[in-house]
Amino acid sequence: SFLYFLLYILLFFSSFLFFFLMIRRPPRSTLFPYTTLFRSPAMPRESKSDLKRRAGKIVAALKKAYPQAGCSLDHNGPMELLVATILSAQCTDVRVNAIIKDLFRKYRTVGAYAKATQEEMEQAVRTAGFYRNKAKSIRGSAAMIIERFGGKVPDTMEDLLCLPGVARKTANVVLGSAFGKSEGVVVDTHVARIAMRLRLTRSEEHTSELQSHSFNSYAVFCLKKKRIP
Repeated sequence: SFLYFLLYILLFFSSFLFFFLMIRRPPRSTLFPYTTLFRSPAMPRESKSDLKRRAGKIVAALKKAYPQAGCSLDHNGPMELLVATILSAQCTDVRVNAIIKDLFRKYRTVGAYAKATQEEMEQAVRTAGFYRNKAKSIRGSAAMIIERFGGKVPDTMEDLLCLPGVARKTANVVLGSAFGKSEGVVVDTHVARIAMRLRLTRSEEHTSELQSHSFNSYAVFCLKKKRIP
């Protein structure tokens, strides 16, 4: 019983010491000064017109620094780009480009993708991750392109969104890179990160603001390649 009493006293004083230190501890930034090193400085208020002008200067600088910037997914034609973009979900462009080398040699037409079995396609894209869903989307898109669009990848947002596995981001990639149409800005985590550093937005949740600040697809390609120091 005496041992239990000592243990009780020890727990009581340790708990008291813990709460005492928690109350009297200095601010977190003093305890861990490195936590403030990577925070962006407070953004000054900026009018929309000033922000548009500054965004225009950023785009001009990117064009000058990277005149050959373009889509990082290897492709030759709309169908190949559509397939590559479907595979790129939750997968790096480097990995996708490695996969499509053999894939594009084996499947050269829309009809070839539509005729492939689910098992064959799954095996071909297995290393892309989520291969079952991606294989199903590729085969389903190819079949619909043949049935509804005469074997040609559609060139409008409305029609592209009808294809299995195609949402607005994939559709914008195909429209912008395969057909030269700009109906939106393709935004991913890299764009969000750089947009914060360039002070184009105040929040990672508001990266859609880029669409209203003269930020075109050229700039997005540069940002996605993480070429800004």
